[in-house]
Amino acid sequence: MLATYLIGLREGLEATLVVSILIAFLVKSDRRDRLPEVIGVGLAVLLSVVFGWLLSYTETPLYALIGGILTAIAIGYLMFATAVRINLATFFTVTGTLLILVAAGIFKYGVHGLQEAQILPGINIVAYHLGAVLDPSTWYAVLLTGMFNVTAEPTVLEVVAWIAYVVPVLALFLWRPRRKPVAAAPAKSVPAAAPQQ
Repeated sequence: MLATYLIGLREGLEATLVVSILIAFLVKSDRRDRLPEVIGVGLAVLLSVVFGWLLSYTETPLYALIGGILTAIAIGYLMFATAVRINLATFFTVTGTLLILVAAGIFKYGVHGLQEAQILPGINIVAYHLGAVLDPSTWYAVLLTGMFNVTAEPTVLEVVAWIAYVVPVLALFLWRPRRKPVAAAPAKSVPAAAPQQ
């Protein structure tokens, strides 16, 4: 039940992060007239995701799934409410980093799926064992697995794929080129007034 809740939370959070970023930008830039378009996009994404979940998880504590989605919407609203009061650069950096880590977990999950289908090799080559630290029955292990696909015994290829994705993408996202200071324009000299006769 908790795993299903976290799936709803993770997937819903991705959608609400993007929508809340767009809403915060429009509010900050005084373009509130475009808000109905963004809200319409958010509702369309939410509706399609909900139907996808219902088709995939019809056999699961449906309430857990809906609870995860509602929690994601609440978090998105709180992030929006906070974003309009903080520096947008900081907000974009934090939420963007979160999205990159979530995407890296999804990529790692995809690699594992290809290994299980024997399309990629190395399904039995485990990179490390964290079972003693990351007990799958604990709430924090379920949280890390549900949000970022952190597992106790990933394969070497999964770890390599995760690093190969996170390192360059996060570096490019966080890299800020140094800006050269703009030299002040020289003051224009005002011609002296001609003496009156």
